[in-house]
Amino acid sequence: MPGNAYHLYCSGCGTKHEVTTGAPMGGGLIEQGVCHSCELIVSHWPQEPERCPTCYAGLEPWAGRVWFEPRPGDEPGEERFEGPCPKCGTQITLADQAAPDGTVTITLWD
Repeated sequence: MPGNAYHLYCSGCGTKHEVTTGAPMGGGLIEQGVCHSCELIVSHWPQEPERCPTCYAGLEPWAGRVWFEPRPGDEPGEERFEGPCPKCGTQITLADQAAPDGTVTITLWD
C-alpha cells in the first residue's frame, strides 16, 4: 500500500505537523506518536524506537487515527486522518493542508 506525506496546519494554533501515512515494506502501518516536548505529531516506523527525530524525547501514542474508508466496488479506500493537535487540542484532518498563505504541499512515496 503506498502512502503519503502531508503538511497539516492546525486551524487552532497554526502549528505545522509533517506526517507520513501508509504501510512500509515488512508490514504494519506507519504509526503516529506525540512528542510532548516539541508539541508535534511524529510519524515513525513500527519497528523503530519511539523517539522524536528532533529532540529525541520519547513518543506517546497519538489519540487520533489514520484509516482507509472503504469505497463501493473494487475502488481503493480513501485515506482518512483525524485527531487532536497535541499543542491546542483542535481536530486536525486531511482538509488542513493549506498553509496560512494558501500553499498546499503533498508528497507521494511507495
